[in-house]
Amino acid sequence: MKPISTILRTSTQLKSPMGSSELKERERDVVAYFFLRLRMINGEQFDRLFPDERTEALAKREYAAHLKDFSREEIDRGIAAYHENRQYGVNGFQFLDVDRAIGLIKNSGLIEGNPARIHKLFEPQALPDKTAEEKSRRAGARELEKMRSLFDTPDSQTPSH
Repeated sequence: MKPISTILRTSTQLKSPMGSSELKERERDVVAYFFLRLRMINGEQFDRLFPDERTEALAKREYAAHLKDFSREEIDRGIAAYHENRQYGVNGFQFLDVDRAIGLIKNSGLIEGNPARIHKLFEPQALPDKTAEEKSRRAGARELEKMRSLFDTPDSQTPSH
């Protein structure tokens, strides 16, 4: 069994924490902007998650690799979707969750497994035209009579048993 440090170093899927020295200015700005927007969702919960500057800095370092390639516009769309999910009471959005917020940014506001906006009202189709329905019914009755006449045998030719 490999030690965890070897797995973390060799895995291509895992993103290792990034320090500010590894980030370009635009990438640092994106990370800071994301955390600012996250604080605006619920400042009280944000302060509980990140009670001091060191904890917030460690979280920024942890999530920088996941955030650095987004634009401010993508972050804005993701945070707007986060707000919408909170407002509609979608399960799990009542609490601040960094990973959920990043997931919304990555998926353009949609979450896998989230029913496709189940909260939106159903718009019924137009009611059927009664005259068209009656014409259709009469045409169907005529066609049914035609089919029955194909199977009708005259009484005189009915075989006796």
